[in-house]
Amino acid sequence: MPYYIQAIEDTWFKLSTGSSSTLPDDQKSIFKGKTTITVDSYKLDADNHIKFTLSKDDQGQQVFINGRNTWLVYAPHVNVLRSDGSLVDLSATASLISKAQAEEIYGNPISNQQLTDLNNCMN
Repeated sequence: MPYYIQAIEDTWFKLSTGSSSTLPDDQKSIFKGKTTITVDSYKLDADNHIKFTLSKDDQGQQVFINGRNTWLVYAPHVNVLRSDGSLVDLSATASLISKAQAEEIYGNPISNQQLTDLNNCMN
């Protein structure tokens, strides 16, 4: 089942959760407000971002943006829609603990995967 990501405002597709202002151009791509794209899958990722995989086009070819089909986008800047157009409630799967909070608790850096695992255990 495809999903749609719809930009509420101008934002960026990124390869990491870092600020778009500090990322090199080859690690980001503009996503204009009110634009909608089709995605095969999505999941909440670290630092309030959504990781998604682009779907295939009408001819069955994988869609790429700047040579990549998997990107991150800042969750507050987009809506995720089901194929019927209904809004996905992202708060139901929101992170309960931030990366900074987890690192303070554990006393050392953690990976994005460790943060995801921790939040999945807490949900």
